[in-house]
Amino acid sequence: MKRLVKKVVPARVLEWRALRPVEAAVATRRPSAPIGRVVFASVTGRGLSDQGKITIRRYLPAMCAALREAGWDTHVALSDTALDRAVSSDVPTAVVLIYREVAGVPSGRRVEAALARAAIVFNHPETGRIVADKRRTNEVLTAAGVPMPRMVTAADAPVFSNAVADSGQTVQVVESGASLDPSRYNTEFIDTRIEYGGKDYYSTVRVMCIGAKITHAFVRARDAAQNDPSVHTKDTPVDARMINELHERLIGVTWDDLSDIARRVSDALGPGFYAHDVLVERGSGRVLVCETGFKFDNNQYARAVEPIHHLLPAWQPFHRPEDNARNSAPHLLATLEEHLAASTA
Repeated sequence: MKRLVKKVVPARVLEWRALRPVEAAVATRRPSAPIGRVVFASVTGRGLSDQGKITIRRYLPAMCAALREAGWDTHVALSDTALDRAVSSDVPTAVVLIYREVAGVPSGRRVEAALARAAIVFNHPETGRIVADKRRTNEVLTAAGVPMPRMVTAADAPVFSNAVADSGQTVQVVESGASLDPSRYNTEFIDTRIEYGGKDYYSTVRVMCIGAKITHAFVRARDAAQNDPSVHTKDTPVDARMINELHERLIGVTWDDLSDIARRVSDALGPGFYAHDVLVERGSGRVLVCETGFKFDNNQYARAVEPIHHLLPAWQPFHRPEDNARNSAPHLLATLEEHLAASTA
């Protein structure tokens, strides 16, 4: 009896097969005389499906449909060769790189050559190398006038200590007078507690941007009784009244500050699809950036607030990845148009 041997299909091939419908959707109904071309590219070999950056099968077709309706051709490139071929010499080409900056920044001569020919690059590898390192991010953005927690080498006051790279790692609050681990990212501790319903909550604001333009922002909160100032989506109470009130108190009244931050970060780092995590300090009202990175949509937050999303007017237009893409597209188009205008002036 002949023994059957199961053929192992490489993960890269499985990824390519899974994304063929996305490629087809992105390539349909192309404008006959395009203004330019937008290429969404993943060239690190790590795939697009599980990076926590983009809900690829839902976000990307909707974004590209909006771009094509506005006269831009669209492509998806899943290798450095495909990227090289997609950067057109006939029309201005914008490249949007999709990658997890702490897992591997795109590199190689073919990638560099393609990006050098592009009219504009979002999430450039040079930017990726900066935002992958929290200390370097702090240095670059502070020099550009972006308010950030001050880095420290001694605990003269409480210190917030985090890993230098990656997000979601264990954080520590080091008390005044204690020794610091110099291998970690150590900054002054910012008290973000805000009172709601007779209780204190640690808080953060996530500001979603395309370049200097804010697409939307949302709040997250964590019960201060847990004695952990690191706030994530999973910590946020699923309470529409609370989220709406904190939105007004943390975002509505700081919008001018947030807009200035978005502009300064973009000026310092270049074009990108960004998620800026922002702290609003208790008492002083200071608005500071604690982290930034690349992100297209926030499907984890969408899943968390699913039962109440219809009660969140500021969030609802961005709840589904498709809606997020369509409502963010005008900001991308405005950035592209501004860049083309500046390059031909």
